[in-house]
Amino acid sequence: MPVLTHMLSDKDASVRRRAITCIGWLGRQISQTNNHHSNQVISALIRCLDDPAVNNAALDALQTVTGEKMSVPRTSPERLTKQWQKWWKAELLG
Repeated sequence: MPVLTHMLSDKDASVRRRAITCIGWLGRQISQTNNHHSNQVISALIRCLDDPAVNNAALDALQTVTGEKMSVPRTSPERLTKQWQKWWKAELLG
């Protein structure tokens, strides 16, 4: 997971997108593993929501990894990003 997470900050959008796709394939297994790695992956995916080149892939991966689905439609990316950020902050503060 650390390698994939590191790839999310690569300069090349296609590398970031492939890393997100791999994270999505691993899906729920991520959240069932080491909590530290899980938190790092989810935090990195949340940051990817601000990247227009990969934000749709990040949304899909977040839903798969977390099992959560936000109520805001994808046609409102800024609101959707804010809702994910708010959800993640609440999860961390628990």
